[in-house]
Amino acid sequence: MLNQCELLCLLASDFPSENPRTQTRNFPYTSTLAYIKMSNLTLEFGEPIEPTVCKCCNNISHTVTGFVYDGKIAHGVYFAGWTLGHTPTEIKLTICIGEWGDSSSAKKRDSINLRIRGKDEGFGMMITNSTESPWFGNSILGHFMNREEAMNSKYKSEFLRIAEKIISTVPELKKYLN
Repeated sequence: MLNQCELLCLLASDFPSENPRTQTRNFPYTSTLAYIKMSNLTLEFGEPIEPTVCKCCNNISHTVTGFVYDGKIAHGVYFAGWTLGHTPTEIKLTICIGEWGDSSSAKKRDSINLRIRGKDEGFGMMITNSTESPWFGNSILGHFMNREEAMNSKYKSEFLRIAEKIISTVPELKKYLN
């Protein structure tokens, strides 16, 4: 005779292969939703931009740009800038997401600005007012959200997910923060 623990182990699970039924979810059971979301996000690095001289300290300032894709679909662009020797070590990051393509309009895009600072273990991010972005007013970037608007946006978690991907993927940014 089976004891209660052995009996419970023999019951059918909720995995589709073991318990066939109509599935209403659009993701496989074998991966978590967070993993699936992160796996679809990819970056395409932009062309190198010539370094400039910072107006406040005469140190060298760098900028990198790129494109964000969700799967094979164009999802956004980013601009990241930093100046060597500035204290604290900081990156200004502007991210724009929305519709892209020949028939799209900047009216269907939103942008936020973040300040990224290196920490002992990793980095910290803070959403700032859009006027702090060196790229504020660039018409291709659509509507620049102020801090309060960005903090309450339904896209806030998407912006932060993209920012984390950018900071952990772009070699120049990783090197600067470490």
